[in-house]
Amino acid sequence: MIRDLAMTPGMLQRLAPILEQSDEVIRFEGLNGVVRMSADAPDAPGYARTVGDAITQLQHYSAYKILMSTSLANRIAQDQAFEPLLCFNELELEVTEISPRECTKREGIQSVLDALDPHHGTVYGIGDASNDVSLMNAVDVGIAMGNAPDFLKEKADYVTDSIDHDGVVTALEHFGLI
Repeated sequence: MIRDLAMTPGMLQRLAPILEQSDEVIRFEGLNGVVRMSADAPDAPGYARTVGDAITQLQHYSAYKILMSTSLANRIAQDQAFEPLLCFNELELEVTEISPRECTKREGIQSVLDALDPHHGTVYGIGDASNDVSLMNAVDVGIAMGNAPDFLKEKADYVTDSIDHDGVVTALEHFGLI
């Protein structure tokens, strides 16, 4: 592992009352999968009723990002205690992911590049959502999927087909990588 930036236990404890009072399904993503938390979650692996139960099911008790409705994320973002600590990325379908502020794709890519030989060659990045803006700024060649929002396509060096039409393969072929 080159970089490991999970949400801190303190941050999760501060978020717990807000998340647990919500009436929606909230997804915690860890290294070994996803746990869905809701008040009426079944008593089964992959489901939890509290933040503590969700984290217990994740490898190393670590959540790297939490997905929720954009309206709930916006309420959290308005709290000045959380805003400087978290990164908020609105995805599709009114879903937002939150993660530690320093846990961006740009920071992740830089960590990998720092671990490689300085003569690693051209770095390509493929993205399709708002959390990929930092990726486009970190790579030599930014590639936006056809289903990406227009603002991301404008930042990209190349726009490929959508994910549903093998856009990754199309881009790799276009650049002679496969």
